[in-house]
Amino acid sequence: MIPGPIELDPEVLRALARPQLGHLDPVVVRAFGQVLVQARETFLAPPARSPSWSPGSGTLAMEMAVANLIDPGERAVVVNSGYFSDRMRSILERLGARVDEVRAPLGEFPDLAAIDAALSASAAKLVAVTHVDTSTGGARPDRRRGAGGARARRPYRRRRRVLGRRRGAPPGRLGPSTCA
Repeated sequence: MIPGPIELDPEVLRALARPQLGHLDPVVVRAFGQVLVQARETFLAPPARSPSWSPGSGTLAMEMAVANLIDPGERAVVVNSGYFSDRMRSILERLGARVDEVRAPLGEFPDLAAIDAALSASAAKLVAVTHVDTSTGGARPDRRRGAGGARARRPYRRRRRVLGRRRGAPPGRLGPSTCA
């Protein structure tokens, strides 16, 4: 639930009063093309890669991402920093993954040595890391201080980015990854 009532700009109210356009209308096609261009710029994606969009909640995007990356019985490591990591664990378990978690106290990020130990235990198909967990205020440490273990082992990294972006290597330079 969000606090309300919400004041809308008059331009937004005028746009909402117009008849709906179909998804193949030239206006919609042009607008969506611009969204894709801006998304490539934001995520530093090469022109050959096209971002995909989901007309649903963040949870839907999270599930769509991992449902296409992991099969029942495969191992996933969830670096748990709060509510959204708990949600990712639940999604992965529902999909039949064997989930191992590395947890930390509320508002903190799990110890990098513990993450490395979890990744060293056995091969993981997927590592899920919440970049910034707004529910707890937890943020992962700078990439330069660690997290090389995941890169060295080459599991598929799945991150959920919420409101924040830290300095360091941009997503397009980290190898295979997905953001929801």
